[in-house]
Amino acid sequence: MTSTAEIMAAIENTSSFERIITKERMTTLLSRIKEARGSVSIHFARNTKQFNSAILEINPENNTLTFDECVPVEGHDTLVKLKQFNVTARIEGISIHFKSVLKAVNTKNNIASYDAQYPARILYEQRRKYFRVPVGEKTEISISISTETEHVYAAYLVDLSSQGIGAYIESNDEFTEYDKKYFCKIHLPNGHFVSSELELRHIQPDDKSKQLQIGYRFINLNPPQRALLERFIMTLQRDAIKRNQDDE
Repeated sequence: MTSTAEIMAAIENTSSFERIITKERMTTLLSRIKEARGSVSIHFARNTKQFNSAILEINPENNTLTFDECVPVEGHDTLVKLKQFNVTARIEGISIHFKSVLKAVNTKNNIASYDAQYPARILYEQRRKYFRVPVGEKTEISISISTETEHVYAAYLVDLSSQGIGAYIESNDEFTEYDKKYFCKIHLPNGHFVSSELELRHIQPDDKSKQLQIGYRFINLNPPQRALLERFIMTLQRDAIKRNQDDE
């Protein structure tokens, strides 16, 4: 099993990530994460499990970041014990990674928070505006797409980002109009689902397979559903890195 340390090392050695070392630029990125109020993933060396948290405060003058309590509670115990930890977050579909060290544990109303060292550098993904992760055959995701006529069609999900999907669907005249309303429901392996209105952005007929290759953008995806989707995309990204390492 690939450890978090190996995954972080692989990311650091990937040219598609920019190394940001100036405090001003790091503060700008960290502020965007905080303002988005999205969850961040905390993970540890020699441990593949991830824990949810959030950035509560940013204090560059004191070289301190304050994180919310880890969920589940096992993350709190591991953080207090090991102190050194890795953070993965997403900004509008862009992946960022950095390392930190626990400085102090605070408790208020039986809820913990953590003061941690400012990162020495941040790895910022530069591949594209939105990270679109391929969906492997072994990933159990089902997706249905419907139209204003309320006809529902099963689709084969090819790739996924926080902004939209790529999929194959059987050729059908209902999926060829750009100004039409479409809807999707994505069933994730953990029992959750994401549903959203869609905007058709790309369509390419495949005469050989009699299917349509389609690209959709999510419309009005609510914040809880987007956060759920981004956490799942983080998992897909980690799996993709592991597969790449196994192939080397």
